[in-house]
Amino acid sequence: MAQLQIVSKQGEFFREYAVESGDTVPEISFRFGQADWQSVYDHSVNAAFRAQFPDPLQLAAGSSVSLFVPLVGKSGSGVSIQGAPLSAFLSAHVVDRFGSPLANVTVRLIEPGRPLSLSRAVTTNLNGDIFIPNPKAGAHALVSPDYQLVAPQSVAAVPLIVDASGLYLRDSDPTTHFSLTPNVVNQVAAVRVFYIVCPMCAATFRIKSGPAAGAITCLNDDRFDLTKIEEAVRTDPDSFMSAKSIAGQIPKTEVNALKCRGYTESVSLFGPVPIFWEESRFADPQGGNYRLRAVRRDGTVLLVAVDGRKSWGSVGPIIGPGRNYLFHATPKPASKPYAGLAIPNNQTNRLSSVLKWITVHHTGTEGEAKNGGVATVKGVQHAHQTSGIQDSPAADIGYHFFIDSDGTLHEARPLGISGSQVPDFNAGNVGIVLAGHFGEIKNKKREGTDVPTPDAIKTLDDLIEVLSLRFGIRSVWTHNERKQQAEKGGTACPGIELTPHVAEILRKQYPGPPK
Repeated sequence: MAQLQIVSKQGEFFREYAVESGDTVPEISFRFGQADWQSVYDHSVNAAFRAQFPDPLQLAAGSSVSLFVPLVGKSGSGVSIQGAPLSAFLSAHVVDRFGSPLANVTVRLIEPGRPLSLSRAVTTNLNGDIFIPNPKAGAHALVSPDYQLVAPQSVAAVPLIVDASGLYLRDSDPTTHFSLTPNVVNQVAAVRVFYIVCPMCAATFRIKSGPAAGAITCLNDDRFDLTKIEEAVRTDPDSFMSAKSIAGQIPKTEVNALKCRGYTESVSLFGPVPIFWEESRFADPQGGNYRLRAVRRDGTVLLVAVDGRKSWGSVGPIIGPGRNYLFHATPKPASKPYAGLAIPNNQTNRLSSVLKWITVHHTGTEGEAKNGGVATVKGVQHAHQTSGIQDSPAADIGYHFFIDSDGTLHEARPLGISGSQVPDFNAGNVGIVLAGHFGEIKNKKREGTDVPTPDAIKTLDDLIEVLSLRFGIRSVWTHNERKQQAEKGGTACPGIELTPHVAEILRKQYPGPPK
């Protein structure tokens, strides 16, 4: 369509139209909602047009003379129809970031004298146009929680990622008001944006959608790469919006493509805004390094670096009969520890609503607290996959985090996969193990007893604090206590040299109930 502009002539408004190949006056008139094409052709403003085209059915493209189609007072789906003459109008031509018209896109119109919450939806027509006849006097603006609305020449200046945490989505404009100038065609570029939660720090970001020139990195100091999440939201939105699209994943032999994702809605003054979350990194058995970030009450930042399974050379899980590798979820039928307690499946629920407790262990191998290294975590994984846990081979290392003697924190079993650490009590339970044998519970000290190093204790304390702040966990226990709570007897784990730190010092900070 070759509409040039909207102009005022002889006290009326007209669409100025440049003829294209194959056009006729009836077709042009009908296209703009004028059923009486003859009156359009005969209008006095089209005298020059009639002189050049005496036959309204035989028009030549490329003419320097335009046809003027009167605008009238009503509109339907953005297209003029018959009605009273216009006194004024609002018009916008909406294009995408590359300049192509955006058809059937709904934005919101803020009208003078009305609160933002009562902004009304307006939808572009097939040509990307919005037309509003006889608007109220005063300032009008377009806004959209789904698009950043800017002048076309400003598209390149739209930031790739913006912090959208706090009140940003609730009490203020989630994008940018685009002020409309009356009685002209406003050129508007609509840049698609998504609101995405960083899995490491839980901050919400507004991200400009589309293939980026480089990585989309979290603005906080965890610096997590959000590029794949943005791509998934853009290319596979159904897997976020519908839990059914990913529910029922059961890891069998191929576990590298597990999806844990969904969305929530934030209340804004323009209606609900979808907030997309994606925690598949916590179900990846070959993930790289990451850093969990949290902010303390005093505003200081706590950052815990995790050595990913890919970095320390983890082997993949061995999945088969008796070797479970499942998402966190209440067992069905629920065993006694879970009776009356529902742990939602983290395929479609954020881990902050799934993880409830932390259980602390020791490896039980003498000397590891002094002579640790990557070999220690590899050795525990191999032992669990061969000789097993409780004499039963497991799919993978049973714990989620492994703390070495020098304080290095290794990713053991991915956090989003239920561990194998406490019989019948693994869903929603984060397992942390320290390298070393810290003695028997009932004896004083035994020969060969290790003592947790200050570096290992600091890492334990920092990890538990960031897990508590990031995922809302308020309950920390020793392996021995947990096993007794599950009515499976007792255990020497985590030993006399570590138990007091967990059961006395950490318990005061995280005294949540065992059930």
